[in-house]
Parts: sequence; structure tokens; C-alpha cells
Amino acid sequence: MNQHQNQNNAIAVISDIHSNVFALEAVLQDIGARGIQTIVNLGDALFGPIAPVQTAELLMRRTDIVHIMGNCDRYLLEEELDSPTFQHVKPLLRQDVLDWLRTFRKQWVYEDLLFCHGTPFADDEYLMERVAPYGTDEKSVTELMIELANVPQNIIFCGHTHVHRSVWLPDGKWIVNPGSVGLPAYFEEKPASTR
Repeated sequence: MNQHQNQNNAIAVISDIHSNVFALEAVLQDIGARGIQTIVNLGDALFGPIAPVQTAELLMRRTDIVHIMGNCDRYLLEEELDSPTFQHVKPLLRQDVLDWLRTFRKQWVYEDLLFCHGTPFADDEYLMERVAPYGTDEKSVTELMIELANVPQNIIFCGHTHVHRSVWLPDGKWIVNPGSVGLPAYFEEKPASTR
């Protein structure tokens, strides 16, 4: 979770819940204890093996959360996908949950803040890292400044990697990834059910 103070308005930023309702409950309790009135969820809320329906029900009850569409949220709106997690989660979701997912924003701008899932340009790409056959490498500040040159906002919140990280750029931009609420990694071939 990352908290940004803007005059009298605080915003809590969460990301990549991946159906971990138990971690989400703890994070929301902490946000509430801090008196924060606005939450931005950077996406990938339900796509995971733990408790997708309960996660959806908890999030749908909240009116203080702005939801951004993650790549995995988008996947759940597909009819079919060759993914064991999709095949586990999709049949569990009622129509009202799917309709709610369709309301997620591609990105959200608030004053000088930009909120997105992956990058401002794609929900399935990493912003601060590049994927290589052996893992990931951090992009240089020069690469990031070039990539974000046409983004007018100076503070960019992104998710997708599940790894907490922030980078200050020499041009004044600040990129923040709050990490994953409760699922830094899982092995997708065998999703577990809590039922």
C-alpha cells in the first residue's frame, strides 16, 4: 500500500489483490484506521486461487474505491482463456460481478497523479522493468524518461509486477508501484480452492 498526501486529501493505493480477501481485509482495516477516504485499486482484483467471490463481494460493497482495469480483470471478461486460474475463477463469477468488472477504468487521473495497472499505454506490460528470458531487469532512468515523456502527470502509480518499488526521475517524475496486497507470486498450473 502506498499513501499520497495531497493537501487535506489522502489517497491509499493498492494493487494486485488476486483474490486474497484475507490480506485485503487487513489492508482495508489499516486504511480505515488512518482515516483515508479515497482508495485506488490498480487492478487484478479477482484472478487468483484464494477467494475470488468473497473478494468481489467485499470490493463491490465499497463506494470509496476507484478501480483500474488490470490485465487479469480484462481476462475475466473473455469467454474462454487457456489458463487454469481463469478456468477456476470464471465459472464462480455471477453476472453482477462481471458487470461490475466492466465498470473499471483503463486509467484514472487526479490532479498531477496518474493511476494505471501496467503502464500508461498497456495493462500487460511492466513500467519500471523489462522482461528477459532469465527474469527482469530494471529500466534505466533514461529509458523511463523517454517512455514517459508524453505523459503530462508527474506522479505515476502502477502495479502489475507485484513488487513494491519507486523511482524518482531527473525530469521530476516519480513512479510508484505499491506491490501486491497479498499475492506476490503463485504457481498457476494448480490453483487451489478454499471451498
